[in-house]
Amino acid sequence: MSQRQEKLQVEVNHLQTANKDLAAMYERSLQYSYRDDLEIKGVPVLSRENCSEIVKKIAIASDIQISPHDISTSHRAFHPRPGQSRTPSIIVRFVRRDKRDEILHACRAKRLNTSCLGMNNGAQIFVNEHLTPLTKRLFFLASERKRERNWKFIWTSQCKVLLRKQDGGPVSHIASEQDLCKIV
Repeated sequence: MSQRQEKLQVEVNHLQTANKDLAAMYERSLQYSYRDDLEIKGVPVLSRENCSEIVKKIAIASDIQISPHDISTSHRAFHPRPGQSRTPSIIVRFVRRDKRDEILHACRAKRLNTSCLGMNNGAQIFVNEHLTPLTKRLFFLASERKRERNWKFIWTSQCKVLLRKQDGGPVSHIASEQDLCKIV
């Protein structure tokens, strides 16, 4: 019985390792599939809205030329969560990653609000990389840790969570929850 238990424990350990490897591979594949996407937050839902037109207005407000052929698809991302009435984000997939990057950098520099869409409320619009739920969680945890430890910068680049303690300091890449210990 003892030998059988040891054999089963070895098999369980092997399966746990294989499962962890497959989950990591899945996460990398999913994040790679989001590499051509941007997530736009803060745009109120309009009746009969055209998300591609909203994206074009945001690009124009950021001084970027965009054509209908630059956008592969755009839509609202509905994430129903009990008790939460958050406005759903707009997910836009671009045909070319360089156009996505150009718009992302321009929007980050401009600090847009809804007045660029012809709305009066002037609420801020956030344009970010489209991250997987796991990467969003890592960003959230790293952001909390950054505040606790008085680090200065946190951002994403190429869908990776990056931090810097001070101007000119080394950049830390957070790829897993275990990497949060780098933030000291």
